[in-house]
Amino acid sequence: MAYDIAAALDLLDLAIGRATEIVEPEVLMPHAQTAKDVRARIGFLGRSVVVALVGGTGSGKSSLLNALAGEEVAATGVVRPTTERPLAWIPANPEPGLTRLLDDLSIGDRVGHDSFGEIAILDLPDTDSVIRSHREVVEYLLPRVDAVIWVLDPEKYNDRLLHRDLLQPLSRYSSQFIFVLNQIDRLSPAEENQVVDDLRRTLEEDGIDNAQLLTIAAAPDSGPRIGIARLSRDLHGKLEAKQVVMKKIIADLREARDGIARTTGVGVGAGTSYDDRWDATANHVTGILVDPMVGDDAAALEAGRQAALRRGGGPIAALTGWYRSTRFARVAGRTHPADKVRLDASAQLTRAASSVTELVADLSFEIGGSFGRVLRGEVVPEGIEQEIGRVVEAASREVGEFRVGAPSWWWRLIGVAQWFLAGAILAGIIWLWADPDSLEPGGDVRPLLLAAGSLVLGLLLRAAIVVAGQRAGRRALLRHVDALRAAVRSRLDRGVGSSIRTRMRTRAEVAGALTELGIVTAALEESL
Repeated sequence: MAYDIAAALDLLDLAIGRATEIVEPEVLMPHAQTAKDVRARIGFLGRSVVVALVGGTGSGKSSLLNALAGEEVAATGVVRPTTERPLAWIPANPEPGLTRLLDDLSIGDRVGHDSFGEIAILDLPDTDSVIRSHREVVEYLLPRVDAVIWVLDPEKYNDRLLHRDLLQPLSRYSSQFIFVLNQIDRLSPAEENQVVDDLRRTLEEDGIDNAQLLTIAAAPDSGPRIGIARLSRDLHGKLEAKQVVMKKIIADLREARDGIARTTGVGVGAGTSYDDRWDATANHVTGILVDPMVGDDAAALEAGRQAALRRGGGPIAALTGWYRSTRFARVAGRTHPADKVRLDASAQLTRAASSVTELVADLSFEIGGSFGRVLRGEVVPEGIEQEIGRVVEAASREVGEFRVGAPSWWWRLIGVAQWFLAGAILAGIIWLWADPDSLEPGGDVRPLLLAAGSLVLGLLLRAAIVVAGQRAGRRALLRHVDALRAAVRSRLDRGVGSSIRTRMRTRAEVAGALTELGIVTAALEESL
């Protein structure tokens, strides 16, 4: 895959932008300045040297391109503008940035070469064309190329439009300009010197001092071309100089990458397995907060026992259960055992918070750098303890009050049997009261057997229903604890873990951008 400086800068900007979310922005300023300086550099951000040929009608731009190429690349003419559409003479295997530049400029006519190094020459529309868009293309292009060859001819080198509308407003780019006075074969040596001197004075008036000026004859009427070899050497000299600049830029990008990695504590390609470690910590914290409820099950067992007796304990248990549900019982200070089953983690908050802060401390010291300091500064024990307290309260509201649940069908069946047995006991007692002789030796034992047998059977059924109720209370407690555990864990993830996870995710994005930046800079170095 091919890369260019623009892609490297995009990755550097991404790394800096994401890093500002996890470290102090001021520590990233030197690296942000590096990116700004590279982007502010005038010229094409790539290894190629991009040169624009600019000139008026009949100046010989196309002839100059053909002379540099050593073959017919562009059509030539002197009567009318022949460069109605821009043409690009570019390396046969152009880098992506150069292709994007040509696409942005809508330069579709492209001719590849493999004989002029990494130099690309754009033959642009004539500057004196009546078509306004042609001049706009020239003005848009100037900040995006490495050099501009202004092709002038002895007759129109002082063209008012050229100097007033182009050279004077763009004089700040003069370091990129090469002025070529073409068609000198039509001048005598004295005339040539006079024109050159006059052109230099005019350029100084435009604000362009010490202009690089060459005299050439790209397509002389007779004899060999003049000055083309020197211009070609100058262009290749710019290519060599650009290679030096590009190496410096790549070194700056690598230094910025390494600096961000050191500053943020993001080692390229390094990871901390945060998700797995948070899962373990969150499960541990949830257990600290909720699990004590499982061991303290007396209230749940009593709630289950009362629920079972109220439905299957007979008339006395029913009457007792009704009383406990009345306002009189509450006034007397009796509390239903189900109300005592609640999540009270106040004694465990400090211990739970310490588990989270220990994780953060481990992560911050493993990561180090500014990011580690920021993470430790954000996650403090007092804040975590308060947040966990809010988590517990919210989870308790979400789950609701503890309830034993719907009774088993056979509880009601036993309840009906208890009423019958109570009736049998009462009947036996009445029988004995009506016939006291039955208590004498040899008397009728049936009323005694009826009352005693019903009592024993009722006690046995009561014992069974009590055991069943306690089991139901235990099962209800376990369901309640499971619901609380899920609610607490979910809210821990959202209230505590999400903020840390966001920081770690940002850190991973920074690490990814730096890794990719390392790949791009290595590829750029290799291409040079």
